[in-house]
Amino acid sequence: MLRSFAYAAAAAEFLRGAHVPEGWETEARTRFLDGYMASADPAILPIRQASIEKLLAILELERAMYELAYDLNNRPDWVPIAVASISRLLEPAES
Repeated sequence: MLRSFAYAAAAAEFLRGAHVPEGWETEARTRFLDGYMASADPAILPIRQASIEKLLAILELERAMYELAYDLNNRPDWVPIAVASISRLLEPAES
């Protein structure tokens, strides 16, 4: 779901030239994760918040790589969306 928020924002801008409101993706991610964490069984999650964040980062990068492969094979015009996402996911986190 997190990748869907990112993809929707990027596709709206890249494909339609639509302006996505500042902070929309961050707000959507935050609300989704807050709801998920409030209802998820704690037994299936890592204990530490830092571990949860690392796991999410790995899973998001894996999904973005899948999106790149899919776009290369099915819609090459969309490849820049996946490449930009991968680049962003690989940037060091700001302190």
